[in-house]
Amino acid sequence: GLHDSMDPEYSILESRMLRKVKPEDVPEGGFSLVEGTQLCDRVIRDDLNALINAVVNPEKADYAVIT
Repeated sequence: GLHDSMDPEYSILESRMLRKVKPEDVPEGGFSLVEGTQLCDRVIRDDLNALINAVVNPEKADYAVIT
């Protein structure tokens, strides 16, 4: 995944998705739409959890994530 200056959000997400899987774990024909969506979901959730952990102290504040 190369950075695409015309679509940075997608190209960064794509790069992070590719780093999340080993090449040998990718099926020969690629991921199905469902598998790709699930991988994308895992990457986004991991990023969101990392951001929350970096800025929220759950001992001092409650928080909610609404999508």
